[in-house]
Amino acid sequence: MNSFREIKQLILFTLSLPTSIFGEHHSNGYVSYTFLYNRLPLRRASVRNAVCQLVKSGEVNKIVSNQQPLLALSALGRKRLYQLMPALFPVGQSKFGFLLALFLGKAGKAEVEKVDKKARYVRQYLTQLGFIKIQRGVYCGWQALSHEAEAMIMKHGLAHQVLLIPFQEALFFKASEISYKLLKFQDLSVGCLKLVNQINKLLRENKEQKSLSGKANSMVRSVWQQGFWWLKKMPALPRSLVPPHWPVEELKTKLKLLSESL
Repeated sequence: MNSFREIKQLILFTLSLPTSIFGEHHSNGYVSYTFLYNRLPLRRASVRNAVCQLVKSGEVNKIVSNQQPLLALSALGRKRLYQLMPALFPVGQSKFGFLLALFLGKAGKAEVEKVDKKARYVRQYLTQLGFIKIQRGVYCGWQALSHEAEAMIMKHGLAHQVLLIPFQEALFFKASEISYKLLKFQDLSVGCLKLVNQINKLLRENKEQKSLSGKANSMVRSVWQQGFWWLKKMPALPRSLVPPHWPVEELKTKLKLLSESL
């Protein structure tokens, strides 16, 4: 079940396909609603409602050509997508760095239980974002997640109890060691490899049969959502920290080929 927020994110991701984000392109970036319907595992009404909100917020541009509405990712939509999925963008355009979250001591005994409960929610949320615990009260994650982390801290009124410190160098950590821990490289590689194999299977079927079966079309939509999910989990890395066989570019290439085959 996709939340309305996730639906909007999926649409922004899908609209990035005919742009330079996925490499060389030969169009103005505008696509029809059918382009979205053929790739997203969503009801058409859900897609239209989400697009309407994205147009209102300025994240999607909409024009009408030959009485047909056409959609494209706007500059604001591109910025939102970068915040959400920095791994999509070329390494040279990606701002890399770590983010340190320091949980400070409590101010007063009367507030201890209340603050502890709120801090626990924040620690759980940081862990879900991929932060790792360095030592008691110290968590480290990717700088690209600073907006999400700060929003959660402000939501629980812990601005004075949790300090966020961005930095480009790993200070007292070895950058390569901590980045590999944050990446959970093995899990990411295995998951992406399975997805790439699924895409290759779909591409072969499409080439051999000149079209995809109903079951395969359903699989395309599922694969598309999985591709979004995996790329969303990956950070943008500088070349000095990219591990061997880092799967981001291969997955992007396969998703683009799959899209072009539809």
